[in-house]
Amino acid sequence: MKHNEYQWKSYDGLELFGQAWTGGGKPKAVIILVHSQGEHSGIYKDFAEELTNNNYYVVSMDLRGHGRSEGRRGYASSYRKLIKDLHTLIDNTESLFPGYPKILMGHGLGGNIAIYYLSTHIANISSLIVTSPWLVLEHRFSKGKMFFGNILRHIIPTYMLETRFTAEDKRRNQDAIKKYSDDPLMHHKVSIRLFYEIIFAGQRSSRSIYKINMPVLVMHGNKDKIASCKASRNFVLNASKKTIFKEWPDHYHDLLVDEGSGEVFKFVTDWLNSEPWRS
Repeated sequence: MKHNEYQWKSYDGLELFGQAWTGGGKPKAVIILVHSQGEHSGIYKDFAEELTNNNYYVVSMDLRGHGRSEGRRGYASSYRKLIKDLHTLIDNTESLFPGYPKILMGHGLGGNIAIYYLSTHIANISSLIVTSPWLVLEHRFSKGKMFFGNILRHIIPTYMLETRFTAEDKRRNQDAIKKYSDDPLMHHKVSIRLFYEIIFAGQRSSRSIYKINMPVLVMHGNKDKIASCKASRNFVLNASKKTIFKEWPDHYHDLLVDEGSGEVFKFVTDWLNSEPWRS
């Protein structure tokens, strides 16, 4: 596996860190991977290696305010800027690997962003994979808290919240938990404005799968303590026959970096190797 790193400019001048994992020959397709809230693209190295072993390339980027990209931690000022960051990632992927089929993949918040993007933009994307998408949070806030927070986001949009999601909430394997806890690039912050905009985008995206006319793979662990597995089940109800939903019993939020990830890798590569993205 070959690994390359890049510095890309966002539309508003921020330095965004990108990276690509490639193999020796021509790829069947290129996976464009979008990470979740508080994460960074580097945690998916093992998954990328599995994909390159199956003759797929992987390109990813740290969203603004995350990992090795510029920006205040957890702060994007608006959800629209994250959408524009994804557009930057897609454009740079096309520049690096023109002509190959592109498959968009998002985890958690990245799933939210990917679904919203494809339901509102025309893009050169052949299919979509989402894991544990943040459509609805598993923890529900009272109507009073939601109302007060919605007012506060207009008054003090830069106010930073602690997400309070622990490593134990996201992963069940002790080694995976330790990796998360020891990773200096992880963070637990999000601005109140961005938090509410993600929630509203998730609500809109959860009703938009019918707008995505391509093969879709949705996967979710049924013991996810962060993003609602029930919301993913409901999400695919109005999907076309091109959509597959895979529920993983006893799995937590981080399907790709936790106990049992090998099974998840195999399911994804088997789906990719059936080449639904060529239809």
